Amino acid sequence: MRKIAAILTVIALISGCSTNQSEDVKSKEAIVEPVRADLIIHPSPVEVEQEVTIEAILTQFDEKVDDADKVVFEIMKTDENKSWVKEGNNEGEGIYSAKETFNEAGTYVVIAHVTARNMHVMPQREFEVVDLEAQKEEKAEEGHHHSSHLLIHFDVAEEVRVNEQTELKAHISYKNEALKNARVRFEVWKEGQEKHEFINSVETVNGEYTAQKAFPEKGIYNIKIHVNNDEGLHEHQVEMINVR
Repeated sequence: MRKIAAILTVIALISGCSTNQSEDVKSKEAIVEPVRADLIIHPSPVEVEQEVTIEAILTQFDEKVDDADKVVFEIMKTDENKSWVKEGNNEGEGIYSAKETFNEAGTYVVIAHVTARNMHVMPQREFEVVDLEAQKEEKAEEGHHHSSHLLIHFDVAEEVRVNEQTELKAHISYKNEALKNARVRFEVWKEGQEKHEFINSVETVNGEYTAQKAFPEKGIYNIKIHVNNDEGLHEHQVEMINVR
C-alpha cells in the first residue's frame, strides 16, 4: 500500500508540473508585443534640393522585423492640405527606406504606415527642410559694412565633419589690395543656441587669416567674421556652414 501511495504521489507531482508549464506557455502566447517603428531621416539637417533617406526601423521583442507586409511613408507640408506617399523598400535587418527630395523649405511631417505581423502602427515625425543658400543671403544682408571698399571672402572645406579639425579661412581685401595686419576673429555658434565662441585668427600670408575649429555636433553653424585694424576699420560678415 505504501508503494502504491508513493507512486500516486509522483504521478500527481509530474501532472502538476506539466500543467504549470502548459499554463506558462499559454501565458507567453497571450502576451502580444506590439511592433515598434523608429523613424530616421538622414542626412540632417534636410536641405532643399538634396536627396535624403527616410527609414523606418522595425523591431518586436528587441528583434528586427524583416517580414513586414507593407511599409508606406506619407509625407506632407504642415501648411498645406495635400500629401504624397513613397513605398518603403525592405533593406533587410528590419530597415525599410525610401528616397525623397524636397523643393521648398518649411516644416514637414512624415507618417510611416506599417503593416506587420497582423498589426498596423503609424509613427510620425516632424522635421525642417532648410534653404541654406537663402539663409546665407539673408545673413549677409544683416551684416552691416561701413566701407564698400572692404571685401571678405570666407573659405572652408566643402564637407565639414563633426569632431574633425576644420580650417576657417578669410581672404580680406581693402580697395583691391590685401588687408594686412588686421585683427580678425571668427565668432562661431550653432543655429538656435545662445553660446558663442570667439576664435582669434593668424595672418598666414598678406590678407589671409586662418583659424582651426572642431565642431562638437552636427547641424547648421553661423560664422561671423570680425575685422578690425588700427585705422578704425570695424567690419563683420556672417556665413553659414553645415556640419555633417
